[in-house]
Amino acid sequence: MTRTVSLSSRARSLLRLVLAVWAAALAAFTLAPAPADAYPLWDISALGGYVNGSTALVLDAAGQAHLGYAALRSLKVAEWDGSAWQTTTIASSCVYESSDISLALRPDDSMAAVSFYDICTETVRVGIGNHIAGGWSWIVESLPAYTNNQYTGVTEVHSSAVAIDTNGIVHLIFNEDANVYYARRQGSWLLQEITDSAHHTFWDDMSVALDSNGKVHASFDNGTSRLTYARQTGTVTWALEDVATVAGSGNSLDLTGADMARIAFHDSATRSLKYATRNPDYTWTVTPVETPAADDPLGGTIGDAGQFPSLALDSAGNPHISYKYAYKYDDQEAAVKYAVWDGAAWQIEWVESERWAQHTSLALGGAGEANISYTMYAMPGG
Repeated sequence: MTRTVSLSSRARSLLRLVLAVWAAALAAFTLAPAPADAYPLWDISALGGYVNGSTALVLDAAGQAHLGYAALRSLKVAEWDGSAWQTTTIASSCVYESSDISLALRPDDSMAAVSFYDICTETVRVGIGNHIAGGWSWIVESLPAYTNNQYTGVTEVHSSAVAIDTNGIVHLIFNEDANVYYARRQGSWLLQEITDSAHHTFWDDMSVALDSNGKVHASFDNGTSRLTYARQTGTVTWALEDVATVAGSGNSLDLTGADMARIAFHDSATRSLKYATRNPDYTWTVTPVETPAADDPLGGTIGDAGQFPSLALDSAGNPHISYKYAYKYDDQEAAVKYAVWDGAAWQIEWVESERWAQHTSLALGGAGEANISYTMYAMPGG
């Protein structure tokens, strides 16, 4: 179902649309108790149907939302046409919901790509969509063969991130085993490893961005103790930089107008959201965005801020971040929060609380308004 929450007079003049993807279709939508600065700031729509795992949100040139997600091992893309959601099934039966899904549009909106992990082939695959009269035409493509070892006692996490440049070339970053790969689709797929021997570990979370020259930038963490940034320096060469020694549960990369990297990430040791800025001398400055505070009525010092972050920079270069805030670091009960740098300080808002939130994805509209998608699991009896 699709549901919009009516806003009170306290709403800001520029409302933010939150795309709430529910884990089960709900017969009614009830606002749970929330902090004073929560719901009146946001316009919330819900998509009905069973959803499990990550979501991926992008906006087209007209500002309309496109949303990739998994449902009962099927990969779906929903497009808002101005009055309703139009949903297409891209792949069925073999989509691993626990792995990241990534969605990208070509800048002219003529083409789309969505990456996912196929549990039947045990490989990352990519759906390619072409915009035709009346909708989209989709095919699912496989990548060139790459090594996929089986490890005893190791839980591997499969993540991918996709982007499309102005020429319609698809760029893909993904992990397998202890390696991170880059794949490029220009007629056919070309594949190369970008991690060196010093960066062989079991990586978790991938993020990708293209700079003004079409070069690829990526970030990835290994779930507990390492956040690494990679930039393409040539056709087959990469430079890798370690950003932080503590990370995990997600990172998100964007580039400034001068092609300088910015990364939002979760610090698993301090259970906090952090923001990393790459400096002109190739050093990094890491600053905290939110750390659970003792006077926080919902989390306190046992909370966990910053899981599943999603970062976007506005036209002034100011960062906007959506993320999960867990009330207890070992509990699934969590809220969705939003942080924006106003030029002097971080302004933080509650988007939705008192339920089980996961996997946020953020996109900015043409006027800088924030749009967020996330999976919201209904609580027992809620």
